[in-house]
Amino acid sequence: MLRHIRRIALAAVLVPSTIAAQPVPAVRLSVSTGGTQANAPSQFEKVTPDGRTVLFVSTATNLVAGTGNGGAQLFVRDRDTDRDGVFDEPGAVGTVRVSSGPENQQNGDLFEGSDISPDGRFVLFTTATPIIAGDTNDTYDVYLRDRDADGDGIFDEAGAFTVTRVSTGTGNSQANGLSRGVQIAGNGRYVLFFSEATSLRGGAGFQFQYYRKDLLTGVTTLVSGRPDGTPADDVTWGAALSPDGHLAVIAGGFSDLAAASTFWVLRDLDANTFVPIIDGNPPASTLPARAPVTSAPLDIQNGRPLASIGFTPDARTVYLNVQENVFQPDEIRGSVLEYDIASARVVRRFPAVVPSSRTFLRPAFRDGRTLIYPSTIAFGCVDTARRIDRYDRLTGRIVPLLSGMVESVASDAAGRRLVYSHTGCTTPAPPTVHYLLDTAYGVPLPLPDPLVASPMDDAGTTLFFGAADGALLPNGAGDNGIADIYAVDLLSRLDRDSDGLDDRWEVAMGLDFTTASGNNGPTGDPDADGRTNLQELAAGTHPRGTSRQFLAEGADNAFFKTRLAIANPGLADATAVLRLDGDDGTASAVSVNVPAGARRTVFVDEIAGHAPSFATVVESSAPLISERTMSWDATEYGAHAERASPTPATSWFLAEGATGSFSLFYLLQNPGDAAVTATVRYLRPAPLAPIERAYTLPAHSRVTLPVNAQAPELAATDVSAAITATLPILVERAMYRSVGGQPFAAGHASAGVTATSTHWFLAEGATGDFFDLFILLANPTTTAADVEVRYLRTDGTVLTKTYAVAAESRRTIYVDGETFPGLGQALANASVSCAITSTNAVPIVVERSMWFPGPAVTPAFWAEAHNSPGTTTTATRWMLADGEAGGTRQAQTFVLIANTSATAGRVRVTALRDLPTTPTELPLPAPSVTLDLPANSRTTVPMHAIAALAETRFGVLVESIDTAPLAQIVVERAMYWNAGGAIWAAGTNLLATPLP
Repeated sequence: MLRHIRRIALAAVLVPSTIAAQPVPAVRLSVSTGGTQANAPSQFEKVTPDGRTVLFVSTATNLVAGTGNGGAQLFVRDRDTDRDGVFDEPGAVGTVRVSSGPENQQNGDLFEGSDISPDGRFVLFTTATPIIAGDTNDTYDVYLRDRDADGDGIFDEAGAFTVTRVSTGTGNSQANGLSRGVQIAGNGRYVLFFSEATSLRGGAGFQFQYYRKDLLTGVTTLVSGRPDGTPADDVTWGAALSPDGHLAVIAGGFSDLAAASTFWVLRDLDANTFVPIIDGNPPASTLPARAPVTSAPLDIQNGRPLASIGFTPDARTVYLNVQENVFQPDEIRGSVLEYDIASARVVRRFPAVVPSSRTFLRPAFRDGRTLIYPSTIAFGCVDTARRIDRYDRLTGRIVPLLSGMVESVASDAAGRRLVYSHTGCTTPAPPTVHYLLDTAYGVPLPLPDPLVASPMDDAGTTLFFGAADGALLPNGAGDNGIADIYAVDLLSRLDRDSDGLDDRWEVAMGLDFTTASGNNGPTGDPDADGRTNLQELAAGTHPRGTSRQFLAEGADNAFFKTRLAIANPGLADATAVLRLDGDDGTASAVSVNVPAGARRTVFVDEIAGHAPSFATVVESSAPLISERTMSWDATEYGAHAERASPTPATSWFLAEGATGSFSLFYLLQNPGDAAVTATVRYLRPAPLAPIERAYTLPAHSRVTLPVNAQAPELAATDVSAAITATLPILVERAMYRSVGGQPFAAGHASAGVTATSTHWFLAEGATGDFFDLFILLANPTTTAADVEVRYLRTDGTVLTKTYAVAAESRRTIYVDGETFPGLGQALANASVSCAITSTNAVPIVVERSMWFPGPAVTPAFWAEAHNSPGTTTTATRWMLADGEAGGTRQAQTFVLIANTSATAGRVRVTALRDLPTTPTELPLPAPSVTLDLPANSRTTVPMHAIAALAETRFGVLVESIDTAPLAQIVVERAMYWNAGGAIWAAGTNLLATPLP
């Protein structure tokens, strides 16, 4: 049974942040091997992904013996020469000048164009100094230094390194013009460089051309050339090699090739193939392209492509940028094309601009999947990014991270920890402030002085930057007063008030991280729940958590995926702590900041250490609205959704349920500190008697009950349930149907209700050729109920019918087939809401299910379904946290509104945008529409049809307005998307949350 995937054990421990008692001292890297400080300024260049090897430029003459001309030299600082994994140990570090010849001849004029291989072995540099024999061309050449020529793993041994001039032709003929290094590829076998030399290109063409040098064979290949060997005839904006060095992408340079839609060429340099990449007709599932005003495929900085756009590590995909100049306001917008090499087609396009030279973004896809990029760059004040997003190559997911005037940003490999600088556009210009955003905590933290936004290692633990600040050194010892290069342990500096509380956690929770006193200190208890702040941190709970919500269902594993949407209808920002309590007894947590009047999306697969199956507790400092969507299979051909329950209870009721050809599960969540006994009373259709079973729920747990297996009599039946518990718990139900060999092709889930009632309302309901509509009535009492259903149609007409529901049983109404005197099957093709009343005062439970596609109840249909319990109250304001329009799945979202009043009403429907944590200086207005509602009617609002919401996720606020009295309404949401070529393959539905 696939459902048992949910119970696979996964070790996950909720571990509080580890705070160093004292910050780890900064390490100055621009010193000699013996520690002598530089006698001239140094400038940071690059660092290897592991943070071990740092490349820097300096004019110092005392870092390496024999350096004496005062010109710029390129140095490597090896932080772990004994390779024991401990960096910066005395006696296990080394500083080596790498821009020198094979006999350590020093260069005199270093030029831009350096690179270092990920393992630190190979260094690329450009100089005009003739540092090898036979260098007589009197211009800039490109060199590659192999720091371990004997391959024994020990770098920079005497006599075991080589320096090779690579900006040469096949046979090592000299270039007769300037050359510059671009990229190392193929584990040091290949080098990409560009050159203006006419002696290398062998024909006419534009002055600058790109070349690949094969160090193994000595062959130099014209990269910016055609298969016949002729060079590009126009400006070549850039080029990049695949990591293995076999493929190259070339930007521009071939104006005679094709129409203006061709800006790039993909070349297999070994097979000599030449494939134009067409920016046109990407699949309909991609984001819409803006009309380009100017195109700059691949970003160029002084002639070299920026590495943040290029090949993925597996060389299966290449990413290309189109920039679009927009002058109202002064901005550059753009798009990134995702080009699949195997299928030779653009498979996706999304809004993005490759970073400007002011950013410090490391090469893209360092972890094989993550790209951090700005979607807009502004010029109205300074060259800044308006918004920074994260693109996940494997999931296709785009997550907004930052917004506002971001001057520079750097991140770890996975884009989960970022440092950035933020400014403003006022006069006089405000000071630049540097921040850390750790997405596990969700709120930016001002960096402690003197840290600044600067490059990070892949793990995101160390910052590398240049500074002329003696405060970085212990007691300012040995400060030379000039620019030096430093490595600073970031995580050890995140408890500046030394109270044992992580500054990231404190700022996220709304505590003052600069003081350890009172409610802000480790012994404080601002929410008066009996737990100190230190205990709350250790438990993964909210120290100011005055509001709680619960979701009993949840799974994220090889088959299921779960996302949470959290909306903030209030006027102040709020932070939520999401705690996932697993079936396996483990727990994990993450903090999410939700701006006022906005919503956020949380993807469970991004939460470290979560269990495969879990329940969720959402704690927040202000009332929020939380919803969960679960999908399954990689194609997401099925899904269900539910809103969070506001409180645990000792009594729960479920009206819907069927076994036999369906797989039925009850999900029981115990959020308390003590074990609970839950008794489930399974109610079957009359005259079958109820069946009762008892279960033990451990503290802070989620228990899954496969109903089909609880008793032989429950193996094939319709079933409702009445559940009681010795302490308050949460209850949900999930139900699936497999179709045509497709497991769980259809599925729906809903929370139970905590009380029976004589009055119920359903906003959603549709019949016809596509939907089959069912109303489920459960009577857990010992007295039969007489029930009246009023069907509210879109034009305000009402059809009424009565039903009997036997004691301790459940009844199913197939609405499509209901007949009415003189009207026949008047609801066979209709959109309806329902008002349901028990006319003999016997309380009941009501749910509604819709199965699709129809048009009839046959085994060949019903590949999907959705369900929702009814509500016992109406309201004038309702909130939905989740909605989606467009995207790769072509999602469509409908808001369903029932006006239960006998008079006409009017509503305003407002979308809440999915915003990053940081505020934006240019907030976008919230899209809204105003609608009239006939009395006793049902109205459908297609949110995806609102142009401003295209390709976005959003929340929805529905408010009754203008009439006196205000119309009483009920609101639900239905959302559908395509999968596997099927229209509306997946669909979800849930009841909105009423607001005061």
